Amino acid sequence: MGHSKSVLTSVTKRFLLLSLGLLIALGITVALAYQYGIHLSNRLPLKSSLPSAADPEKDDSVIIFAPHCDDESIATGGVAHIAKKDGANVKIVVLTNGDGFWMAAGRELHEMRVKPKDYIRFATERQGDTEKAARTLGLAKDDVVFLGYPDRGLRAMWTEHWSPKQPFKSHYTKTVRSPYPNSYRNSALYCGRYLFEDIRSILAENNPTDIYVPHPSDDHPDHAVTYSFVMAALKALQASENSALSGARVHTYLVHRGDWPSPWGWNPKASLRPPFAMSGIDTSWDVCPLTKETILIKKKAIKCHKSQMAIMSRFLLSFARKNELFGTVKTPDIPQVATGVMRVDGWIGDWAGIDPCAKDPTGDKLFRGLEKPGDVKSMYIRADSVNIYLRADFVRRVSRRVTYTVSVRSFGETPNGENTRFWSVKIKPSKRYRLRDHRYAWRSRTLELRIPRSKLGKADRIFVCVDTSTMRLKIDSSGWRGFTLPENDDEL
Repeated sequence: MGHSKSVLTSVTKRFLLLSLGLLIALGITVALAYQYGIHLSNRLPLKSSLPSAADPEKDDSVIIFAPHCDDESIATGGVAHIAKKDGANVKIVVLTNGDGFWMAAGRELHEMRVKPKDYIRFATERQGDTEKAARTLGLAKDDVVFLGYPDRGLRAMWTEHWSPKQPFKSHYTKTVRSPYPNSYRNSALYCGRYLFEDIRSILAENNPTDIYVPHPSDDHPDHAVTYSFVMAALKALQASENSALSGARVHTYLVHRGDWPSPWGWNPKASLRPPFAMSGIDTSWDVCPLTKETILIKKKAIKCHKSQMAIMSRFLLSFARKNELFGTVKTPDIPQVATGVMRVDGWIGDWAGIDPCAKDPTGDKLFRGLEKPGDVKSMYIRADSVNIYLRADFVRRVSRRVTYTVSVRSFGETPNGENTRFWSVKIKPSKRYRLRDHRYAWRSRTLELRIPRSKLGKADRIFVCVDTSTMRLKIDSSGWRGFTLPENDDEL
């Protein structure tokens, strides 16, 4: 009897192990199939051809904002070469020197343990690569401006570290100031206000007709928030009387979004098209066609970034195609409603007739596909004289296992970045809350939030972002989207 029982136990264990193995294999197969589906979607031809953007002319002024050394070459190398060749004034502004890429730093410097001084030395080499790439594109050394702010620290400077009294400390160089002697601001303190001021000064000095900046839906946080810094500075200048920047054209570019561009590798006869999930939302795309000569020059400029080529050459070279891709992001004004019309209860009836103020691509990354309750689909905003109302929709029902974070940075009347506030709330659905300074509710796939305007000061512009995560792992981010608030004459 005992022998039979032990045999039965052994068989049961084997059955359970076999079942577990089959479940794991099935999960891996489903995940791979989903990822391959995304890959194939990004290779689908567009239903219609994209319009061609007008080339910069002789009297134009072009500014390219690059979060890191190399972004200027891979995303805008072609348009920079064309603009300079046509006689336009071209400036490349590099926000960080890419001093936080530990894998590339260790490989380039042959160091097993990369120290703060090594990151600084590595970033100095990356600056030299950018200057060499700029010369390849036809630009002079003075056409490149390095701001010297911390790699992978721009978002923190936009949110918690705006004030000079609370500077950000780089996780890599272990400094709170720029250690690079050629920074635009000498020993620039790592805070959002100084970066905002630097960008505003550069815009005012050059009066650009065309501005190139990362798209707010770029997956890299430094890229996404670069858009916010530039747009906040631009809107502040445009709000001033007789601004020469009132007609500036803003072109957004994309570098990181899932496995885009597809396929990776040197493929100069292929077109660069928007990711499938971003082709029909709130961005109008156009292309800058490149000649064979310009494609080869761009390829040469990309290869100047030797430390990055050693790590991800196929990815970088996939941007040297027969066109460059740029988008215009729609930024509607926030509709004004009568006070008391909106209710925060999860029902969407009081949002009838209001179009989304922002649409986010969905299902274009494996983790977002697995965690659909955290995959942001769209945002809506309305305002009355007392409150701002935000609605976020998701692919699946709002879930208790997902943390939803809504953040707002507001800008007021002064153009110097002093009159700004940051407000953020984390929502972990378990029950409806009504707190002293805000209220939120959810139902089905919708999350609603009410924010008192008094929390944001006398703001006329706000930037809003919805982030989702589970077990401290990021699922999705709407990116920071900027909007103009309706005038409010009531006393705050």
